[in-house]
Amino acid sequence: MKTFVKLGIAVVVSAGLLVGCAPSDVQTGGSNDVAAKNDQTADKKKEDGSKKFNADVSAEGLGMKVNIAEVKVSPTKIEVGINFQNNNQHAMSWYPDQEAKIVVGDMQLDSNMFMSSGKLGGDIEGGVKKDGVLVFPVADGKKLDVAKVTSLKLKVGKLHSPDFMQKQEIAFDIPVK
Repeated sequence: MKTFVKLGIAVVVSAGLLVGCAPSDVQTGGSNDVAAKNDQTADKKKEDGSKKFNADVSAEGLGMKVNIAEVKVSPTKIEVGINFQNNNQHAMSWYPDQEAKIVVGDMQLDSNMFMSSGKLGGDIEGGVKKDGVLVFPVADGKKLDVAKVTSLKLKVGKLHSPDFMQKQEIAFDIPVK
């Protein structure tokens, strides 16, 4: 009987974790962009109190071209569509799904690699393009006032060369439109 109870608990916990893995409606601007294929809507305020807009900002560091496409700000989380390409001949180490942070006013939100979509982190080989959505949940008991969010300070982590002798932080100041 105890085995069945443990198995039941494991199934319920596993199902709860999968809820966070649902596909996002935030566009990444990349070739694997599921949201772009499903939703071609313009910037708008959603019925759930969220706001979605095209950030259209990019940066380059150590040969990695990084683009931020669409951003969705809601009371409980921020979702950031990202795409990038390694323009080097060699692999670069980068973990944006683990080390990314957003500062909103006096609140810092950390990326949640289990809620994010697309396998974004790791050793990215030369010439490889990737895209996905980074998810930054708001801490329990807190909410964002979407109407008061005017800018986001996004740091998506440090790129590292193969020999780890070079590193560069990739960061963006994103005005909320």
